[in-house]
Amino acid sequence: MRIFFIFLHKLLLLALAVYWLGEFVLTKLREFLSSGNPDDLERDRRYIEHKIRNLERSPVHLAIILGNEAPQYGVLGKLIIWAAAAGIKHISLYDHEGVLKRDNDKVRKHVKALKSDHEQILWGPDFNNGAVDAVPPMNGYKTRLFVNFFAPDDGKRRIIETSQDLAADVKHGKLSIDEITIDFVDKSLKKHIYGLPDPDLALYFGGVCSNFGFLPWHTRLTEFLSIKSQANVTSPDFVRSLFRFSKCEQRFGK
Repeated sequence: MRIFFIFLHKLLLLALAVYWLGEFVLTKLREFLSSGNPDDLERDRRYIEHKIRNLERSPVHLAIILGNEAPQYGVLGKLIIWAAAAGIKHISLYDHEGVLKRDNDKVRKHVKALKSDHEQILWGPDFNNGAVDAVPPMNGYKTRLFVNFFAPDDGKRRIIETSQDLAADVKHGKLSIDEITIDFVDKSLKKHIYGLPDPDLALYFGGVCSNFGFLPWHTRLTEFLSIKSQANVTSPDFVRSLFRFSKCEQRFGK
């Protein structure tokens, strides 16, 4: 009987190994296929530019949340190009394990291969925390997009650290309790996200409706919408999300 369970255990381990190997191969294949045919990408650009003319409003800051999916860097590169085509000013990419922020050079590599000559892509915090004199001029670029990467440490932990800093300042007489207002805390937290505006729209991959720890303070008024898996997301899916956002009515707690 013991031998049977040992055999069963090894069989299950083998099945799991085969499954994860298959997932790895499929992920790499999808990433390769999504690296972008220049003609297809140009069609995507024209399609998005044509469609957004009918938008009533467009997000200024778009957040992409991976959910439980592993990064597919080619797909994320295309999303950045689509955002630039839609005239979005800021895009933030986030996963709850911090992989994207750590390996953001992989996204940059794909975007460098995909971007056109008229698209200016600026990577935060390369532009010196958004300092105006550090942001290069447009110089003939048609569109400009700021790209940022965030990890869980930028969310709840940052709120805790900011609270501790404020408490220490009060304790040492550098700050009075009366000075600590919502606006004051808001400005203190925004220093750590390069002065970005709060996200208007967050698109999360998969069926789990969650912010996965993404900047909880800054997403109080953010509209969260689900989008297909990275494996099969298309430019029409992206445009439909923009139109869904455009029709959302923000009641601000009313």
